[in-house]
Amino acid sequence: MVKSLAIIMGPRIMMAMFVVLLMCFGYVEVKAHNYYVSICTMDFNEKASSLELTFKLIAHDFEEAIREAENVNLRLGEENQSDQATSIIKDYITEHFQVYTDDETKRLNFVGMEVELDESLYLYFEIQNVKTITEVVVVNTILTDRFDEQENLFYLNAGQIKISEVFNKSITRREINL
Repeated sequence: MVKSLAIIMGPRIMMAMFVVLLMCFGYVEVKAHNYYVSICTMDFNEKASSLELTFKLIAHDFEEAIREAENVNLRLGEENQSDQATSIIKDYITEHFQVYTDDETKRLNFVGMEVELDESLYLYFEIQNVKTITEVVVVNTILTDRFDEQENLFYLNAGQIKISEVFNKSITRREINL
């Protein structure tokens, strides 16, 4: 009788261990992902003579990069968000994203940010005093130093003109003629 109980308990214990392992690996898979993407949309606002930029990033990827580089936990979107979050975000984006028009570096002005429940991080910037654009040079290295697989999608909307580009670790600069 003892021998048959051990045989029955053996598969049950094995099954329980298997389920626990699946749950553990399933959790890891939810948190870890194999794609790293940001999206930047730049709209030319002729009436306001400005370029309006919206960045969409994965909040935990951005926070991980900042934690590694700056040793700061931003806690974006939380009640106890770091007091340094806004200045760190401004500094990071202006260091890793540059725009040039008419051979002149344009200053990115931080407008605001939002963190969605799905961990989407939206950052809003504006470049003022842009009356016309015929050529734009964009340099985008956002998160490419942290994630080798990082791809940064870029969309430019200037009236009827719609342009899209992809940046990554090896392609960090694009010259766009309108």
